[in-house]
Amino acid sequence: MKKILYTFFIFQLLMAIDPPIAKKLPQNLKIHNQVRNDEYYWMNQKDDDWVLDYLNSENNYRDEILKHTHELQTVLHNEMTSRISDEETSVPYIENGYKYRKVYLKNNDYEIYERSQIGKFKDGPWEIILDVNQLASEYDYIDIGWIQPSPNNQYLAFGLDSKGDYRFYIKIINLITGKVLNENIADTWGKCVWHPNNNRIYYSEKDNTNRNLYIKEHWIGFNKDDDKILFEEKDSKFSVYLSLSSSHQYMFIGSESTNATEFSYIDFDDKNLNIQALIPREENHLYYPMEYNNSFYVLTNKNNIEFEINKLSIDSQQNYKLETIATPEKNQTFENFIIIDNHLIILERTGVNPSFLIQNLSTDSTFQLAFDEKLYYIDFKDNVDNTATHFRFEYSSPITPEIIYDYDLRTLKLIPKHKRQINRYFNSNNYTIEQKLVKDNTGEIDIPLTIIYHNDFFQPNGQNPVLLYGYGAYGSITDSYFVNSYISLLDRGVAIAIAHVRGSGDLGKQWYNDGKMLQKMNTFTDFIDCAHYLIDNNFTTNERLFAQGTSAGGLLVGVVANLAPDLFKGIIAEVPFVDVLTTMSDASIPLTTQEYQEWGNPEIRQYFDYMKQYSPYDNVKEMDYPAMFVTTSYNDSQVGYWEPAKWVAKLREYKTDNNLLILSTDMTGSHSGPSGRFSGYQLIALEYAFLLDQVGFLNLDNP
Repeated sequence: MKKILYTFFIFQLLMAIDPPIAKKLPQNLKIHNQVRNDEYYWMNQKDDDWVLDYLNSENNYRDEILKHTHELQTVLHNEMTSRISDEETSVPYIENGYKYRKVYLKNNDYEIYERSQIGKFKDGPWEIILDVNQLASEYDYIDIGWIQPSPNNQYLAFGLDSKGDYRFYIKIINLITGKVLNENIADTWGKCVWHPNNNRIYYSEKDNTNRNLYIKEHWIGFNKDDDKILFEEKDSKFSVYLSLSSSHQYMFIGSESTNATEFSYIDFDDKNLNIQALIPREENHLYYPMEYNNSFYVLTNKNNIEFEINKLSIDSQQNYKLETIATPEKNQTFENFIIIDNHLIILERTGVNPSFLIQNLSTDSTFQLAFDEKLYYIDFKDNVDNTATHFRFEYSSPITPEIIYDYDLRTLKLIPKHKRQINRYFNSNNYTIEQKLVKDNTGEIDIPLTIIYHNDFFQPNGQNPVLLYGYGAYGSITDSYFVNSYISLLDRGVAIAIAHVRGSGDLGKQWYNDGKMLQKMNTFTDFIDCAHYLIDNNFTTNERLFAQGTSAGGLLVGVVANLAPDLFKGIIAEVPFVDVLTTMSDASIPLTTQEYQEWGNPEIRQYFDYMKQYSPYDNVKEMDYPAMFVTTSYNDSQVGYWEPAKWVAKLREYKTDNNLLILSTDMTGSHSGPSGRFSGYQLIALEYAFLLDQVGFLNLDNP
C-alpha cells in the first residue's frame, strides 16, 4: 500500500511541475541539396539572455523534480567524499636534484606542490612552490596543467585554466624570491619547455578552434607580442605540441592528427636551434619517438597495425633507417614504452588487460609483468629520473584502489610505494568481477563485457539493477580503474557492467578501426548486443537496466536511445556529443577539422549520409524514450553546451511518454565537470539519486 501511495505521489508531483519550453525561430541548414530544419539552432548563441534563461529554467526544473531525493543526494555525496582521505601525499619523484610531490590538506579542494633539495647526507626541508588553493580563491574554476621547473631550479612555469575551456595561461614564479613574474601567456596548451640557459621558454599556442597551431619562443621579461614563431602547423587536421627528451638535450615538436603524426626536433647544443626532421609525414603512419643513450627509439605502426618498437638512425644527409627492436605477437598490441637503465619497458595489451613487457637491451632477455584480476588498469607514472634503476607505474581495478609501484630492474622486485586509503567500511573482498564474451549481431564477433557486483546483493533472478557503461571512440581504453562513486551503487545492489565495444582500443588498434568512420555503427550495435545479453542471461530486466556514457560515450547512449529505447529504464548522458551533423559541418568551432578522421567530413556526401543515420539529434522521433538525465557545462570547449540543450529540447517536443527528462547545466565547469577533488561529487550524487529513484531504491542505506 505504501508503494502505491508513493508512486501516486510522484505521479502527481510530475504532473504539477511543467518542464521548460524552448521555442524560437528555426534555422534552415542547407547541405548536399538537402535542407535540415533545425528548430533549436539558436541555442548556440552563448550569453544570449534567452539561452541563459532557458538553461537556468532547466536547472530549476531539475532541482524541483528531484527535490524528494535531496536527503539521498546528501547521503551519497557524503559517502563518496568520505572515501577520499582528508590528507594525501603523492609519492615523490626526482628531477634535477630535487624531489617533487603533491599534497592535499584537510578541507582543501586543490593540490599544493612541494619540493625538497636532495643533499649528500640529508635532504632539505619540503618547501611549497605552488599552492593551488590560494589561486582558486580568485576563480570559479581552476585547473593546473603542467609544472615545469627551470634547469637551474630558480623558476617554475605552470599552466592555468581559469574558465574550463582548456585554454591555459602560462605563468612563471621566481622560486628564490617567491615573486610571480609578469609573464601571462594566454591561449596555450598549458605546457612549456625551458631552454637550458633558463632565459626563455617554448610553448604551443592555440587558435580560435582550440587547435595548437604554433610553437613559439618567449624570452623571459619580454612582451608576448614579440614571441617568435618557430613552427606553424598549416594542416587544420593536425595539432602541434612539444616535449623535452629524457636527456634534456632535445626538444621534440610533434604534429598529430587522428591517423598520422610527424616529429621534428631541436638540438639545444645547436646555437642556431635549427629544426631537424625525423620521419616525414605519411598518411596512416602514427609514430612516437623518445631519446635514450644518444639514439631515438620509435613506437610505430608503419609495418604493423598494432605497432612495434624501432630504433631510428639518422645520417648526415638526414636519411633515416628503422631497425626493429620489438614486435607484438598475434592478438597483442603495443600502446606505449619507456627506456630506463638499459631496459625497454613496453605497455602492451592482450585481450582487455594490459601488462608490461620488459626487455634487457644488453642481453635481449624478455619477461612479462602482469596481474591476476579479471579487469585492471596500469600505466607509467613520473618516470623522469635519468639515473633510476626502477620504473614506476600506477595500478588499480574496479574493486582495487590505486597502488603506486616501483619495479626494480636489477633485483626484479615489485615494491609498493603508496596504497590509496579508502574508509574502514570498504573491503575489496565484498565484490566480484566477471568477464563474459557477447556475440555481436552477426554471430561472428566476440564483444568483451565486464560485470562488477557486490556479493551480498547480486542474485541470478534477473532482478538486479545494472548500469551499463560504454565509450567506444578514439581508440581510448574503456574505464578499467577504480571509480570511487561506483561503490555507492554496488553497495546498494546496483551492478556495474562495462561494454568493451568496437571503436575503443580495448582489443587493439584494429578493434578501434572497426568502430570509426564508416564502421561507426558497430560501436552502437555492440552496446545494444551487450544490453540484450544482460537481459537474456538473467542478469537484469529492461525495467532495471540503465545506460551511461560521457562525451563520445554520450553519443553512444544517445544513438541507443533512438535505436533501442525499450531496452533501458533510464539513460545518463554526460556532456554528450549528440548533434553530430551540425558540429562536424562547422569548421570554425573547436576540434571539428581534427575530428574528420574519426567521424568523417560531412562535406563529403558519403560521410554526411552515414552520420545522418545515427546522429541522435537528427533521429529524435515521436515514440517513448527511457527516463534520461543529461548533463552539460556552459564553458565546455569539447562539446558545446548547446548540443545537449538542443537534444533535450527536441526530445521534450517529440517524445510520447511521461518519463523523466532532465537537463543539468554546470555554469562554471569544464568538459570534465567542476574543478577540485570534492566538487564533482555533487553532480554524481544527483545522477545516482535519479537512477536509484527510477528503481525505487530511495531508502538511504541499501535496498
